[in-house]
Amino acid sequence: MIKRLATLSLLLVFLTSLIVAQSYKIDISIISEDNLFNVGENIQLKVNLYDENNNLINDNIAIKVLDLTDKVISEKTIPSNQLAEITLSQDIISGGGKIVADYQGTIATESFFVTENEKVKFEINNGKLIITNTGNTKYSKKVYITIGETTGTKTPDLSIGKSISYRLVAPEGEYNIKVTDGETTLTRAGISLTGTGNVIGAIDENLGQSSGITGISPNKDSQGSFFNMESNKFTYIFILVILGAMILLLIERHYKKKTEQ
Repeated sequence: MIKRLATLSLLLVFLTSLIVAQSYKIDISIISEDNLFNVGENIQLKVNLYDENNNLINDNIAIKVLDLTDKVISEKTIPSNQLAEITLSQDIISGGGKIVADYQGTIATESFFVTENEKVKFEINNGKLIITNTGNTKYSKKVYITIGETTGTKTPDLSIGKSISYRLVAPEGEYNIKVTDGETTLTRAGISLTGTGNVIGAIDENLGQSSGITGISPNKDSQGSFFNMESNKFTYIFILVILGAMILLLIERHYKKKTEQ
C-alpha cells in the first residue's frame, strides 16, 4: 500500500513537472495599416496561441491595454485564435500605448499609437467662466470670449483634466455671452454681471486681484475693446466739446487783450 502511494506521488510530481515545463508562444496581430487610433475607437486584433510544437491552442487569454505611462487603461479576456475588439477608453492619453497578452505566465506585447484629442469644456456659473481640459493632451488653444459686443481672447495652458476659472466683469446688467475656440462653443443669454466702472473683461482668479483687470485681451477683429469704446462715445464727444469751447474762449481773450492795447 505504501509502495503504491509512493509510486502515485512520484507520478503526480512527474506530470506536474511536465505541465510546468510546458512552453507557449503568443502572437498578437493588430488589424490596422498604421496602428494609429483615435480615443474611443475600436482596436481589432487576433491573438494566436501555440504550444511548444507550434500547434494552435484554443483557450482564453488575458489582455491589458496600457498607455504611454504604462498605466493599465482596460483589461479583458478574449478567446485565442479569433478576431476580437478592444475599445480605447476616453481616459487614454495621446502617444504610444501597448497591448499585453498573458497566458499562464507567457507574455507578449504589441505597440500602437493614440492620436491627440484636444478637447475642452466651457461652463458659466455665478458669473465665472470655467474652462476644463477634457482631452488626452495639453490644451493651449486661443479662446474667444464675447461679453455683449466686446470680444477678446484668453490662452489657457491646461494639463489633462485640469481647469481654470475666470471671473467675468462688466457694468452691472445682463449680457449675452459667447465662448469658443473654433471647435467647441458655449452661448448663454441674460447672464447677470457686475464690475467696476465701465470695465468689461475676464479676470484670472488664480492670479488674484494684484494682477489687475487685464481681463480680455482684445483681438484685432473685435467689435469692442477692453474698455467699451462704443458705450463711452458720448462721454468722449462731450469732453472734446468742452475742450474746444475752452480753447475758443482763450483765443477770444487773447485777441481782446491785443485790441485793448
